[in-house]
Amino acid sequence: MIVVLLVALITITASAEAKSLNVTVYYESLCPDSKKFITTQLYPSYELISDYLNVEFIPFGNAKVANNSDGTLNFTCQHGPKECHGNEVQACAISVDVQNSMEFVNCAMASSDPSDDNLLEQCAELDGISWDSIEDCMTNGLAEKLFVQNGARTGEAKISYVPTIVFNGVFNDTLQDSGEHHFLSTACQLLDKQPKICASVN
Repeated sequence: MIVVLLVALITITASAEAKSLNVTVYYESLCPDSKKFITTQLYPSYELISDYLNVEFIPFGNAKVANNSDGTLNFTCQHGPKECHGNEVQACAISVDVQNSMEFVNCAMASSDPSDDNLLEQCAELDGISWDSIEDCMTNGLAEKLFVQNGARTGEAKISYVPTIVFNGVFNDTLQDSGEHHFLSTACQLLDKQPKICASVN
């Protein structure tokens, strides 16, 4: 009986992995193209096929990390200090509650200012994420560590554009273009086992 159960569990796990599409999104909080992609392509698609997607957010984009002479770190972002702050808050929210990160990131990016703490706190409350935990992350040094880690991940990916969308760990120019502008149909084409909704978009 134990052997049968183990085989069943392995089969279920393998099936779950086979039907899932891994999506990594490299973006920055104040980038208009990032905002547009997440709120008009990724999130609406996720609502339809969330059981088939594993989405990872890397909020960094075209930012840079430099070492100061006193040993501290200096962050610069394409759209200024406010964007660095927005990137850090989103990184902290993802770290605090990865299960609700999609909801939080979408809420933040749909807001009038994804770097405004008042609006971001509202998003956290709406999505059931502890704002106190996010604030702790922002003040205890974790936010900086996450920023550096996301910078390293972005550097490894060698992105030249944001948002960059990577499917199943491999960047592809054609999938980047189609994924950014037609995410649902692109995801459906990449899924081995397609949900019913895909029949209407393929």
